[in-house]
Amino acid sequence: MPELESSMPPAHILQRLETYVSDWHESRLPPAMLSAGVYGLKLRRTGNRFRLSLKGGGPVTWAIECRGHVDGSDSSAMSYSIGVRRALWYPLIGEALALTMVFRNELTIMPLVLFWVCGLGGSLAWLQAQSIAARLRPSFDSIMRQVVALETGNVQIG
Repeated sequence: MPELESSMPPAHILQRLETYVSDWHESRLPPAMLSAGVYGLKLRRTGNRFRLSLKGGGPVTWAIECRGHVDGSDSSAMSYSIGVRRALWYPLIGEALALTMVFRNELTIMPLVLFWVCGLGGSLAWLQAQSIAARLRPSFDSIMRQVVALETGNVQIG
């Protein structure tokens, strides 16, 4: 988990992150995000914790997110990680459809096929999102360095 240190207080760093995300201009996004079809970022914040997710970019990028927190008093340390939320609803849809067919006395191979296809689809989407997240990790790192760095470029990466 990367950690960035700054002499700014946590509230100031979180405000800078909110300002960066609220500026919807695509030109501020790193080139790798733009080439992946991402057109913006979404921030959810609770106290000193934050969750940054992507807008746009296709059907699997909704699951990619950057989670982190900023600690400190006079100076700050921001820790974050980039990952993929597990999409559990693909297999659940398959299971619901299969159970519906079973209870309607449609005892064919179709319920099993639906469950298998939806479960496989969820796994493939998760693997694709993992691959995209790995490609976008340097872009997230760049954004975090911009947010934490002082005007003088004073940033330490631990």
